[in-house]
Amino acid sequence: MSFGNKIPENVKDFFNGSGGTNLLASPSFLLKNIGKPRIDLANYDIIHGGKDENKNVVYTTFRILSKESEDNTIQGLLQIVFKNGYAISHGGAECGKPLLMRPNDILKFVTRGTTSVKRNAVIALNSELIVRLEDIEDFCDLPVLSKKILVDSQTFAAISKRDAYKYSRGGDSWAHVKKGALLKDLEKSLHKILLPYYRKYRLNDDPDFFFKFFTDDVLNTCNALHDNFSVKRGFEEIVSETTSNHNKRSCPSLTNECNPRKKWGLPAVKSCDKPPPDIVQNAMKHVSKKEEKALIF
Repeated sequence: MSFGNKIPENVKDFFNGSGGTNLLASPSFLLKNIGKPRIDLANYDIIHGGKDENKNVVYTTFRILSKESEDNTIQGLLQIVFKNGYAISHGGAECGKPLLMRPNDILKFVTRGTTSVKRNAVIALNSELIVRLEDIEDFCDLPVLSKKILVDSQTFAAISKRDAYKYSRGGDSWAHVKKGALLKDLEKSLHKILLPYYRKYRLNDDPDFFFKFFTDDVLNTCNALHDNFSVKRGFEEIVSETTSNHNKRSCPSLTNECNPRKKWGLPAVKSCDKPPPDIVQNAMKHVSKKEEKALIF
C-alpha cells in the first residue's frame, strides 16, 4: 500500500498518541484485515515518525525491498529506498536509489529523535488500520538479497566473518537467539507470572488452589493463541500429546541465579590481604611514553 507524498491524518494521529496502540498480531488477525496470513512488505510504504533536533515532528517514507537472511525478520542488511520526507530533505538520502543498510544505519537518515526504527515506523494494512512495524515484523515476507549484491557491497573479510558466525551458532540458532536461552527466558517469565497467584491464593484451604488458578489462565491463553495462529488441530489434542510424551525435554531445574550476589557492607578485599605496592610500577607512572621507550634495562 502506498501513502503517496502526503502523510495521512490517521498516521499523524497514531504518532500523536490518539491512535497508536500495541497489537498482538497473529495470522488470523491478518486474515481478517488483509485476507492472507502474511504481509508482502516490499509492497507497502513505511512511514517513520520522530522529532528532529528542534523537537519538530518529522516523517520519512521508505520501502524495504529485500533482506539479507531468510531466517531473520527485519534485521541485518536490508535493501531500502527512501521515497520522501526528512531523510531526503535533511538527511542527505537520494530519492529512489536502492541502498544497503542495517536498521541502525537507517536511524542516521530518518531523524535524530528516536532509538528504534521498527517501533517508530508504521504501515497501513488497509485505509483505516495503522500498525507498528515492530508489532507485525514476524509476519512479514521479504525477498532475500542475491549473493552477487552482497559480495559486490561488502569486503570478503566481512562476508567470511558473518559465515563463520552462522557456522559457530549451529542448527540450534533461532535468528540470533539459541533455543536454550529462549527456554530459560520462558522459565523466568512463567515464574514471574506465577508469583502474584501465589501471593494472592497461597493461604487458601486447598494448598494447590493458586497453581490450579494459574494453570487454568495459562491454558486458556494458550488456547486463544492457538486459535489465532493455527486452526488445523484441536488444542486439547496437542496438550494431551505433549503431556504424554516425557522424552523430548527433561523438567527444568529453575535454578536461574548462578552468580552469588554481592555481599553489601563488606570490603571486597581486606586491607591486610592487599599486596605491598610495587615500587617500580609506582615510579613508572611519572615517566612519559617517549622517555619510557628510551630507557635501556
